[in-house]
Amino acid sequence: MQRIEPLEIPEDALREMIYNSLVHKLYVGVPIQMWVFNDHIELWNEGKLPDAITIDTLVEKHSSHPRNQLVASVFYKAGFIESWGRGIRKINEAFDKAGLERPVFKESEGGLLVTFGRNYPTMKDAVSNIQSDDGINDGINFTQTEKLILKAINANKNITYVDLMNDLSISEATVTRAFRNFKTNGLIIRQGANKKGYWQITEKGKNVIS
Repeated sequence: MQRIEPLEIPEDALREMIYNSLVHKLYVGVPIQMWVFNDHIELWNEGKLPDAITIDTLVEKHSSHPRNQLVASVFYKAGFIESWGRGIRKINEAFDKAGLERPVFKESEGGLLVTFGRNYPTMKDAVSNIQSDDGINDGINFTQTEKLILKAINANKNITYVDLMNDLSISEATVTRAFRNFKTNGLIIRQGANKKGYWQITEKGKNVIS
């Protein structure tokens, strides 16, 4: 009766990477930067590795060299850091446990760059059982809620967002996302003006709910 929504990236590992960035950042430099892409995330903070530490030794047991000792002390006392020198190993262990490729660490532009993949579903990767007119799988995946919305539109071409929200007990965001998906994939067409027009289900849309 309780839905558990696992993150696409191990939560403990992501938190550990951010903590490391805060503890080891060169604060006279530029801010910590994170770039989010469809298939991966990059996290960069300014500050070179200590002379005694290399990328290879990072993933092994090594002594801790926090650049910001006061920040590190606060994090340790608050329980954010459990032990010194094990952060990278904990990150790798979490990715191993989740069955994901380990993050890649690299010295870049005077700082440390970590790149890790996202287990992010895309429309291209989705596997659908919905068949097009010629019987060939079109590779588009629709949720049960989206199919119910399509059926409601088919039954009442003048139905409104509010009607759908009330009848199906769903949020406005869900309705908006569904309509965007329908229009993108050619399942519905708007006929007439916004106020006096109506939605028309295409043959492709009818195949989805048939």
